[in-house]
Amino acid sequence: MPKDIETELHQLVGNFIWAGLTRAPIRRDILELPIREGGIGLVNIPRRNRATNAKKVALLLDLQNRPIWAHFANPLMGHHITAESGKIQDWARINVFLQQWNVATHSRTSMPNSILGMLRFAKEAHLSFTALNPSRKLVKSLPAWYHFGAKRFLKAAPNSKAALCLYKTHKVTSVGRLYKVIDRETTKPGIRKHNTRYDCACPACARDRSKGCTHPKECLKTAKIIKAEIENSKWDPWSIPEENDGLSLTRHRRRANKVALQNDDTLTFDPSVSLRGGITQGFRLFTDPKASCRDPARRKIGLVLPNEAVTAYTDGACIDNGDINARAGSGVFYGTGDTRNLSLRLPDELNSNNAGEIVAVLTLVKATPTFAPLHFETD
Repeated sequence: MPKDIETELHQLVGNFIWAGLTRAPIRRDILELPIREGGIGLVNIPRRNRATNAKKVALLLDLQNRPIWAHFANPLMGHHITAESGKIQDWARINVFLQQWNVATHSRTSMPNSILGMLRFAKEAHLSFTALNPSRKLVKSLPAWYHFGAKRFLKAAPNSKAALCLYKTHKVTSVGRLYKVIDRETTKPGIRKHNTRYDCACPACARDRSKGCTHPKECLKTAKIIKAEIENSKWDPWSIPEENDGLSLTRHRRRANKVALQNDDTLTFDPSVSLRGGITQGFRLFTDPKASCRDPARRKIGLVLPNEAVTAYTDGACIDNGDINARAGSGVFYGTGDTRNLSLRLPDELNSNNAGEIVAVLTLVKATPTFAPLHFETD
């Protein structure tokens, strides 16, 4: 919905509710509350539009189950690429949120308002791919061309004949397909080794020629240039280690946790933060651009001493929770008379009951040596 129409509708609703009064006797945010909470369930049109745009962004990001309109949106956006992005090849253009090219969202653009509103919302809300530790499968599914995690924007790479051959002949669209081209350099027993000659007769080069590739060497060279730009600890699929430290929850551990939850018994914490779902799940709105990190959150395998296990209890509370004068605190209890027992007051910006609970657990975790198994109880 265009911004001017949104504003006008918002004002019309207010005028209708108060019959033209210059000053509303009840705040609008109170009217928007559910009836059971003292409001009348009044629709907040600007907020509803933002929610609609957020849903559109999610649908556009789903490369596997895109709605019909999303297939038309991509070429429309391709006709409004910013000058700073340079020449973006049509065949290499997959998704504006997953690649390093931008769409003009100024008022002079002729793009449909529905798409323009979605793009402006994504920009204002700082849409960002913030997966703490993307899985190898997810990283391999990302677009190889104009990769959003590349160290620098390779404008020229997709504009060569070799790049077009990589796309058409080698079917390179994703990072996984790109690595498949480069994999020929891996030496395998009993298979002819790849060499740098133009007439290399290794099985991979021979297969490429049979499919129509005239210069496998040039295609390999271009593939390696692109790979070098996305080869860092977070986006290189082969730098992602398998989590084999014995801490991830197995199927048996998950079943045991379900039983323990029903019986109010001890639960085993799952430390894994790997994103194993679709690409959409890795994106977040309302992020802080300055707080983004290129380093993945991976566990370090260290020494564990069962005899040094720590048991403690945590709690958090808040007086006048939800009010402007709220005061919150956290506590950690190890046992009667234990010198490690502590309580702390939360800063004003964290005055809530939930924050008190979280800070208590974080305080306990930070105070516990990494080699000591931790058992704690919280509500």
